Amino acid sequence: MSNFSEINKLKRNMKNLKGSLKYRDRIQIGDSGGFKKVQRRNNWVKHEEKVPRVVIGFHSASDSKIKENKPIVFKIFFHISNVRNCSASDVTEHLKKIGIETSSCYSLFKRKDEKAELNHDNLSTSYRLCVHQRYSSLVNSEDIWPEYVRIRDWLFNNNHNNNNGHDMKPTTMSDN
Repeated sequence: MSNFSEINKLKRNMKNLKGSLKYRDRIQIGDSGGFKKVQRRNNWVKHEEKVPRVVIGFHSASDSKIKENKPIVFKIFFHISNVRNCSASDVTEHLKKIGIETSSCYSLFKRKDEKAELNHDNLSTSYRLCVHQRYSSLVNSEDIWPEYVRIRDWLFNNNHNNNNGHDMKPTTMSDN
């Protein structure tokens, strides 16, 4: 019964409150009620991956005691797809006719074809192409490729294992 009486008491108090002024009506204009307006702190820090700064020298001083160990070759990798069955040597010959020197060209195969012996004579419909950086604009040109052949930048898989533990590394002829 005490709960019932408490509920009735609350109902009466609510009726009394409805007739009274609301709190916001009791505050004078310009009165902050003891509070001051503050701005939210900018705690959001961009956590970008920081890539270390690399400087590569270009001064060729023949009298210096410091020399490069080996010249740096900047390579670009491409994925070529939607090609009718041909070999990697056919792709390199096509590019050689245009004046593009290839560093490497590998046929790509699906995982189920992994058991087949991979060699340069195997026919494929996709390739991983590596060229010097100076040829990248030529490789990206639509004019040098047959109709509907697709060219895009090669996507490197940094995480070779997915959640199932299966190897996600693409199969190329260089993996053997």
